[in-house]
Amino acid sequence: MTDPILTPARDVSRIPWLSLGDLVVIVGIWTPALLLDGLTPELIALGVTTHMVLMTSSGVSWRLAASLDSINRRRMVDAALWTTLVLFIVASWAHDVTNRTAAALVLGATGSVVAMIVWRHMAQRLRPVRGPDRDPEPVLLVGDHREAHELLDLVEAHPETRWRVVGWVDGSDEDPIPRAARRLGASTVLVAPSALRRDHVAASLTELRDRGIRVHLDTGLRGCDRRRVSLSRLGTEPMLVLEPRRLARVQRALKRALDIVVAFLALVVSAPILLLAAVAIRIEDRGPVLFRQRRVGRHGIPFALAKLRTMQVGAEDRLDEIAHLNERRDGPLFKVDHDPRVTRVGRLLRATSIDELPQLWHVLRGEMSLVGPRPALPEEVRHFDDRLLARHRVRPGVTGVWQVHHRDDASFDTYRRSDLFYLANWSMGLDLGILARTIPTVMGRGWRSLRHRPAPTPEPVAS
Repeated sequence: MTDPILTPARDVSRIPWLSLGDLVVIVGIWTPALLLDGLTPELIALGVTTHMVLMTSSGVSWRLAASLDSINRRRMVDAALWTTLVLFIVASWAHDVTNRTAAALVLGATGSVVAMIVWRHMAQRLRPVRGPDRDPEPVLLVGDHREAHELLDLVEAHPETRWRVVGWVDGSDEDPIPRAARRLGASTVLVAPSALRRDHVAASLTELRDRGIRVHLDTGLRGCDRRRVSLSRLGTEPMLVLEPRRLARVQRALKRALDIVVAFLALVVSAPILLLAAVAIRIEDRGPVLFRQRRVGRHGIPFALAKLRTMQVGAEDRLDEIAHLNERRDGPLFKVDHDPRVTRVGRLLRATSIDELPQLWHVLRGEMSLVGPRPALPEEVRHFDDRLLARHRVRPGVTGVWQVHHRDDASFDTYRRSDLFYLANWSMGLDLGILARTIPTVMGRGWRSLRHRPAPTPEPVAS
């Protein structure tokens, strides 16, 4: 049966300039790498052409959707390795291969993969999320009513997948899955765990495969980092393995060492930017440069968090005036995207996250970490349940899961799930991954914010 409650998911459509960006990245990496060994322009052109052909034929260059999942990362690595092999064979045939040649090929392969991943992160952030668009991928959900709605919420929370839900079936014999997929024009089927318990579903999945319809099997593992999940087998049957968490003291020591080193270097590098920002704030309204606010830290100990001031002086006293603009009505958090109290300089500082740089001082002091849950206000903490209060076991972070994945989502439930995910899956690998995504996320969000400046929010009319 189909469910009229299910509405089309949002979509991020194919980006015309994506392949052009890939070409620029590949040329920009391979050309200087191969010039190190003095290779001919013909060999450089061969390397660039081979790499682009491999990227395009594997489907990585055609669309942005899911371009950084594990499958496409592997395709990026494969394209770089095959390009290296082709260049090595041709170079060996054309002239003697030296250690310098090998070093140039390794540099080109490694650099191209790293640069491609960074470029894809930036492209995902620079691309604005829009409504239903051209070329979405129609998806059929299979499972009971509750799980179907859970999967719908999950799909709509991740528009970068380019999935558009076209319907739902419960997997019963009365409405076979292949027939429903054909009737609704679905090219992908997303199967919930409840449907997998029915014997006849296995035959349906085989038929879907034979019809060229892609099948995604939901594991039901919510809040579990994919780094803890691996594919194994028992005999000939595939099995998912959930690895236990192993948090050694050395990891905690490494996290603190990383905090100190990166925060110190970042403060040194950003000192001129902080100075210019401070001057701009003072020039605009002669008010204080820093804004301090009481936040709750590790073990529930409060501290005074410092940020560059982005609002008018006395903005906290005007909170009641804009309470009606709150976009988070499902929880204790307060968020207004286009806050009328923000100054002109403050809008720029917020768009570029420069206002957050003073928090690096708190990292050096041990009150915060580079990565962790968002530091909460005391009035917010009073509304947290016991599970969410567990966030106080770790230091709050300058950046985190919510900041890089869901900051534009005003839902308190998303904020809660992000914190619980981090607490359940913390590792140095997760921290490094979040740090790697922070810069392109900030750049993309800043670009969108500056490019689409909103009209001033009207002041509420006094009654």
